[in-house]
Amino acid sequence: MNNKNLLPDICEPENLSPNSGHIDVLLTNRGFADINPLLVGQYQCTPGHFYGPNIRCYYLLHYVVSGKGIFKVNNQTYNLSKGDIFVIRPGEEIAYSADLENPWQYRWIAFNCTQELLPECLKEDIIHAPEVEYIFRSAIYADRFSHAKEMYICSKLFELFAILSQRSSPKENKMDSYVQIAKNFIESNYNDPRFSISMLAEKLNLNRSYLSTIFKNIIGLSLQQYLQDFRLKEAINLLLHTEMKIENIAFSCGYSNGFHFSKMFRQKYGVSPSQYRKNPKAFMSDEDNENNDNDNNETKSSDAVY
Repeated sequence: MNNKNLLPDICEPENLSPNSGHIDVLLTNRGFADINPLLVGQYQCTPGHFYGPNIRCYYLLHYVVSGKGIFKVNNQTYNLSKGDIFVIRPGEEIAYSADLENPWQYRWIAFNCTQELLPECLKEDIIHAPEVEYIFRSAIYADRFSHAKEMYICSKLFELFAILSQRSSPKENKMDSYVQIAKNFIESNYNDPRFSISMLAEKLNLNRSYLSTIFKNIIGLSLQQYLQDFRLKEAINLLLHTEMKIENIAFSCGYSNGFHFSKMFRQKYGVSPSQYRKNPKAFMSDEDNENNDNDNNETKSSDAVY
């Protein structure tokens, strides 16, 4: 399928006329867990057009494309113009109205979202962010994705959140950042036999000794020990929940051969992988037993968030 002509160049303002009036992009409530788009649209208001007082049960962001207007929330009144976003949060009484002489045009995206994903700046009533204008503009084109509009809007929201988080987040502690990146890299690449701590340090452009030191100070384990423990933990998961051959489990967990895997496994647990598989409860620690019970019960509860 040729996607070249699926969308116009959505970075060009002339592809969406400023006088195109009222547009509603009709979405289906998919009930997505982390972020769930509900409404998208734009409106060229008439002079004095007003909305509210009203309370919403979801997040609603309006981006002012042109003109002027007033937004009222929490006993505050804001005079807004091009490049401003006014933030409507669930449960807050709001009202807004267009200027009598230069009424605004705005575009909006409404959604539900987990608190973990929300940028810190959405706690503010007003955000001046002219650099995100193209995101609201491109959201209007969701109709071009007839069967995937909601996923397209999700992508726009994630892009918006990334930009807003970047400008509003405090500077992260560099050492903590390095450690979290290192952890994620290990957990994503542990199954590659070519993976090494030197490779990780090189990718982070850090001295291996320095990276190892800050990792151990924060995590409590050396990088090599963390890698080894993670590989063996994943190996146990495969031993208990699959019928894979021991050698294939070794390869799947980043070991170059079954002999080396069995040696490392025996050093950690005192038995061979085959013995562990035959009678796991005899060798599990209390923590391993608890983790295994949690894994078995995961499917009994829904992880959807609405």
